[in-house]
Amino acid sequence: MGYGTTSTVADAGLIGRSSVGGTTREDTNGDGNIGSDPPLGNVTADLTVTVNLPGLLSTTINRTTTSTAGTGVYTFTGLPGGASVAESDFDLAFTTPTGYFPTLSDVAAFAPANDSDGAGTGPDQLNTQALGKNSAADRDRGYALPFTVAGTLYFDRDGDNDLVADGEPAIEGVTVELVDASDTVVGSDATDATGAYSIPGASPGISYTVRFVNPDTANFRAAIGTNGSDNDIRTLTGANGVTGAISGTSGGTTSDVDGAFVGRSIVDGVTFEDAEGDGGNTTADDDVVAGVAVTVTLDVAIPNRLTTSYTRTTTSGADGSYTFSDLPGGATGEVSFDLDFTTPNGYNETLADVVAFAPATDSDGTGTAATNSTTRIGVLARRRPATRATLCPQQSPALSTSTATSTTTSSPIASLVSRAGPSNCARALRSFRPPQPRQPVHTPSPVGTPAAMSCVISTPTAAISPMSTARLATMMLTRLSATTASQPPLSRSPVQRGQAPMPRGSASQRLAVPIMKTATAMVNGTASRIPQFQPGRRTGRGR
Repeated sequence: MGYGTTSTVADAGLIGRSSVGGTTREDTNGDGNIGSDPPLGNVTADLTVTVNLPGLLSTTINRTTTSTAGTGVYTFTGLPGGASVAESDFDLAFTTPTGYFPTLSDVAAFAPANDSDGAGTGPDQLNTQALGKNSAADRDRGYALPFTVAGTLYFDRDGDNDLVADGEPAIEGVTVELVDASDTVVGSDATDATGAYSIPGASPGISYTVRFVNPDTANFRAAIGTNGSDNDIRTLTGANGVTGAISGTSGGTTSDVDGAFVGRSIVDGVTFEDAEGDGGNTTADDDVVAGVAVTVTLDVAIPNRLTTSYTRTTTSGADGSYTFSDLPGGATGEVSFDLDFTTPNGYNETLADVVAFAPATDSDGTGTAATNSTTRIGVLARRRPATRATLCPQQSPALSTSTATSTTTSSPIASLVSRAGPSNCARALRSFRPPQPRQPVHTPSPVGTPAAMSCVISTPTAAISPMSTARLATMMLTRLSATTASQPPLSRSPVQRGQAPMPRGSASQRLAVPIMKTATAMVNGTASRIPQFQPGRRTGRGR
């Protein structure tokens, strides 16, 4: 270029000394603390810088970049800064990667170095942020993948919350809801044939609960579990079971969030002494019998809900009562049960299903008739099967002595538990006669002794209880009265001076006199022991 010429094509370019950058990360637990979380690359960042430098520059700069794979780092450089936000400010926006969502941002406990920066105009946020001269603005962003909540709903047959080890059966077709802190349902599923459910879409860093919706409030109720048990239900919302707080990690599955329901049906009853042996629990003498082993076996086949068979055992209490609770009910053909009562030693079964006492006070026996078996939801199914002990059993003449014994047996009662109302209870009662404090020894009488006296009782060394004494005396009086009434009146033979008159008549009549005296005293409560009577022994002085 020569002297005295002017150039019109010589330009000069200037760039700024400020920058905006940071790191995009996967917030694994969604808590907003991303300082040590793994980087997440390929996240798009859009920057807008507004510049108003007085007398120098007024412009708007728009740039886009992508965070680097493997490091998650992004950078915008060469930006003009200013003395204030009025001279130079920026806005930053990130495009959420497919499948991810932004996690908690601007958590004060982690700001400014380790928090995820969110939208807003406050310090360390993304909108209208001052870009100072020769400065480097750092803005980080955290994202997470949704997690899944999964588990199983069980029917707890024994109510111990030990669901897995006990192999408890599944409940099918029950709605399970994932609920956030505002009680908003964010996802739901229905349990399958194995009781399993799976709800995706939960956000790490947010607390949820799982709600098991009761499918049949008349037949089931949610069971509350304990810490450390398989059952995660901790509270009830109406008839529904609700777990404690649930959380998860990015892209993971929070599994084994399990629940349990039990039934609302009951089988109960009383084991009692059938003193009269008439098959009814109707008199004051029909006392209770404690400690009787009772077993219930259930077969359950509720379509698309619950299928199982199981057995539970118990013993009748001090008041003779027994109870099986938390049982499932169902329509006829869906749920049935069998009861077994183990007859205690020293007892025999009495009459069962006597119409005169049915259904409330009869002894329930083996069978499938309605009075024995059928009940519905809302009806107490009560069973009263009965046995009694023989106080003085007939002995074989071939035996010289014998002690009363019995064989322990079981008596099944088939029954159904079916639908019909707000509660359900099947009651079965069995009656027994308590064994005596000391079993009497029974000696057969000599040949020719009338039937009324065919069982002779030897006195135990210990006193017989008043109740046993009174009953025995009553039996003796009844039998002796019936026998002596059919015999001719007693006559007296001549006696020698100083001798008591000797009664004549049958052997049973002669023996009846002292027995009836003793029995009368026993009934009146004036005798505490039974004297020993021997067949053929004279009751007066010898001739």
